Amino acid sequence: MNVCSVEGCKRTGKMRRKMCSMHYQRWQKYGDPHGGNPKYSDPDDAVKNRVKRVGECLIWTGHTNPRGYPRMNVGGRLIMVYRYVWERSYGPVPEDREINHRCFNRACINLEHLELMTRSQNTPYRRGAQPNSKTGIRNVHQKGDGWAVRLKVKQCNMWWGPFETVEEAKAEASRRRLEFFGIP
Repeated sequence: MNVCSVEGCKRTGKMRRKMCSMHYQRWQKYGDPHGGNPKYSDPDDAVKNRVKRVGECLIWTGHTNPRGYPRMNVGGRLIMVYRYVWERSYGPVPEDREINHRCFNRACINLEHLELMTRSQNTPYRRGAQPNSKTGIRNVHQKGDGWAVRLKVKQCNMWWGPFETVEEAKAEASRRRLEFFGIP
């Protein structure tokens, strides 16, 4: 019976260049049978080996979802890495809470930058406009021939405007977010 020639591999079966299909494919793609992203059997090892410090942030260098949030496989399930890190330190996240990145960096898993909030508390921390925004500017909407600013404060929609230019509306939106939420 043929056994893979790569040290530590005990796979048997059909071999190419004396390697199992996994190591052969890595050799073809990377020029090295051990090439590619390393696989970690322990999630803590993955967290330890897949981060780099950028300023005060600990940036996840592994897989991210399409929106830029870090994910990893734990027990056959893809989970958010910042949630894993939080739960390892503080226990489960309550159902009525979510984790906010105070640094606004979705890939950051630094516990000092994470905090629990309700959805309504977390929403103002969003960066940029909603994906369906027609203006592409957060909290700015076209209203008639002008522009208006809308913020949701304590479940209540508040409007300011009209403004003649989109730049005026953008500045007002920033001022109002600072006034109500403490962030521009």
